[in-house]
Amino acid sequence: METLPLWVSIVLPCAAGLFCFLLGKRSGYLITLSSGVSFLIIASLLRSAFEVGVVHVDGFEWWGIPQATVRFGLIVDPLSVLMGAIVSFISLVVFFYSIEYMRDEEGASRFWFLMSCFESSMLLLVFSDNFIMSFLGWEGVGLSSYFLIGHYYRDQKDKWLGGPEGVAPFERPSICGEKALLTTGVADSLMLVGIMMLYSMYGTFDYLELQALVSTNAVNPTYILVASILLVIGPLGKSAQFPFNEWLPEAMSGPTPVSALLHSATMVKAGVYLVARVSPIFYALSPLSPLASSSFFLIAATAGLLTALLGSLYGMFACEMKKVLAYSTVSQLGFMFTALGVAGISGSPLLGLCAAVFHILSHSIFKASLFLGAGSAIHISHTIYITEMGSLRKKAPKTFVAMTISALSLCALPPLMGFWSKDAILAAVFPVNVLAALLLAISSAMTCFYSMRLLWYAFIAPAKRETHIKEAWLLAAPPLLLSGLTLFLGFFGQSIEHLISESFSRALDLAVLHNSAVNAALLLSTFALLIGIGSAYLVYFRNFQPALRLAALTSGLRGMLMKRPVDRLYSMVGKSVKRASGGAYSFEGLLGKSSQAIARATMASARRLSRIHSGDLNRYLGIAGVLLLLLIVFLILVGSP
Repeated sequence: METLPLWVSIVLPCAAGLFCFLLGKRSGYLITLSSGVSFLIIASLLRSAFEVGVVHVDGFEWWGIPQATVRFGLIVDPLSVLMGAIVSFISLVVFFYSIEYMRDEEGASRFWFLMSCFESSMLLLVFSDNFIMSFLGWEGVGLSSYFLIGHYYRDQKDKWLGGPEGVAPFERPSICGEKALLTTGVADSLMLVGIMMLYSMYGTFDYLELQALVSTNAVNPTYILVASILLVIGPLGKSAQFPFNEWLPEAMSGPTPVSALLHSATMVKAGVYLVARVSPIFYALSPLSPLASSSFFLIAATAGLLTALLGSLYGMFACEMKKVLAYSTVSQLGFMFTALGVAGISGSPLLGLCAAVFHILSHSIFKASLFLGAGSAIHISHTIYITEMGSLRKKAPKTFVAMTISALSLCALPPLMGFWSKDAILAAVFPVNVLAALLLAISSAMTCFYSMRLLWYAFIAPAKRETHIKEAWLLAAPPLLLSGLTLFLGFFGQSIEHLISESFSRALDLAVLHNSAVNAALLLSTFALLIGIGSAYLVYFRNFQPALRLAALTSGLRGMLMKRPVDRLYSMVGKSVKRASGGAYSFEGLLGKSSQAIARATMASARRLSRIHSGDLNRYLGIAGVLLLLLIVFLILVGSP
């Protein structure tokens, strides 16, 4: 296989980004063009990847010490090519949108450079054939997101996140970027320890080699258990899963294109992708180390289930438009982790794995559309709060259509694409754990509720403020394109699901099993859809009094959640650690000053003693005589009765 075009697709966006500081605000055209070329190259590999299976391409050696050779190798299979196509396509659309959005924004050159690095880092992570290369891309997306989330690092008041005043705490953009970097950094550090533990046991970082070795080489069960637990923590942090979920809602402080790309195709999807990538390793590990394998998948499933519920609950009460969508992302990522975890626990791993990957595809499209539409709505209404918008369907009809279609896809309304992928997850989970499937259905019902709530407040409710800004076509076209795509692909939902299943079966050598829980999943999905949309319709569209009274009972819960209790708990822990670190630093300083004082006293004593050693023999004899005389006097005094 010719690897040069694939390497070009990975490196080209970042290489183009090097010219951003020369081109200034015109950089967007070059970055968009480079992303388009990357997408065309990767898209050309889709057919062969889905037909052939896995192609392992050895690259040049870049780390060659005894027993630790690492190459810049690539893995080309249905998972990597599909994910690469998603990343490059969504990046292309977001970059096109950003040309207009960033026209009058500060730091345009810096923005375009970091966005290009964002895409290249994610593509490196996706196509890498070993942990070390993947970790380079992993940290690349983390560092890029840190700078992009804190894009408005001057902390202008109008760029603060949170509120409204007196309802929820505000946060500065620079702090939001730090929170993302530190939270994910803790998880990344633990994951790196897990990677090195795997290497110490099997002597390789290569995914395919590890998959072959774990099924034949028995190792210390406790050691591999610890390595498995540490390894899964990294993806939980990167994808904002419990208990690392608090950083993602505040990642909205950057420009809207950053939010769209981060939530749909890059940063948060990196964790889901890595779990999907290493899942075959843990499938193979299961016969020899069942506890380690089941622990890896059980942690992923449990964290995903808790996050799906928690994210939906927050989304029902959030006031900021982008934060509603952020909590939605947290919840939908929980669905994906639950499916991947259940896949490893069940006896039919292919169902959950394919369902999770299918949901990555559908969620990337409609969530990018929602965020880009949100940027247009915020630009027109001059407010970030849905409760202060209203009547935007008249002022921004194209944005209204795009966000309505995408929100209904998020609700899993047939025949939209979100229906097929979410239904696939419920069908994969139901046979393994009925309770987990019911909880996911409840989360889905809450998703329907807050999606309708967002549409009501922003587009249908009476306007809260006057605005004379017209809808910009360049800001409305990208979300319209993506919403049209989620509608169009929805008519081929079953065919896409079948194609993913067949190709993954060949690539991973897993049996294709008939899913007997499709009808049960369809029933759960329908139940969630009717309950969620129906209750939102009664509360917001019809002002149904019993429903309003029932909603009023949740005011206490709303007040508690708006104050972000878990985030405040993390802040308290962080401040405690900071104080402890400050105390330790002060103690270290005290020790340092004490050591310096002792050193100074020793040097002073040495200088004084050195004056005695003048080299004068007569002086030495005089001193000796005096000491001898004192000794004689002492002996006489002691010996006398």
